Amino acid sequence: RQRQMCIRDSSRTSLERQRQQLQADIKKLDQAIAANTKSQKARTVELQNLRSKVRIRERLVSTLNTDIGSLDAQINDKVQESRRLNRELDTLRASYATMCRNYAKNRSSGIRLMYILSSKSFLQAYRRGKYIQEYAEGIRRRGQQVREKEEQARAAVEELQRLRSEKASLLEEQTAEMATLKADQNKIQGLLSSLTVSYTHLTLPTNSLVW
Repeated sequence: RQRQMCIRDSSRTSLERQRQQLQADIKKLDQAIAANTKSQKARTVELQNLRSKVRIRERLVSTLNTDIGSLDAQINDKVQESRRLNRELDTLRASYATMCRNYAKNRSSGIRLMYILSSKSFLQAYRRGKYIQEYAEGIRRRGQQVREKEEQARAAVEELQRLRSEKASLLEEQTAEMATLKADQNKIQGLLSSLTVSYTHLTLPTNSLVW
């Protein structure tokens, strides 16, 4: 499980770098579009740039989808881990409570002493005294186990919340990118319509209008 988490973390780091590079490419193309005038030639260049930007943004959306899928897998793993920890914690708490109740019933030093003195032999008395000591130590250890498990369960919940928050952020980014992608596609249709009207005045390479 730990190895799978490491592989996923490495994959998500790579995806984050890809997203940053794609966003940088889009920014450059935005600058290129803004720099062109609205002449026929400029609209042709703008069309090519918009198509390039759309292709890049489609890749960006794809990496976001992959990243969200990776987060979904991690969230599922963390949910399962959290449930397991809570089950183990419930078992430990129940065991600890039972041990404490049993110990409390005989917590009087007089009762413990009578328990030891009622032994039929020195060896039995020694074993009974040892048992009382070990039982008390067992309660202490079980209490420590409960505290450690509580900390593990708390950490799992916090990590689960972090992953869900990160997913929400990516979903928001994905929605924004999809909206921008749609807007760019509409711009392309507008430019195509504009160029079609004045097509007889343009000399365009055949492959420049290939989608």
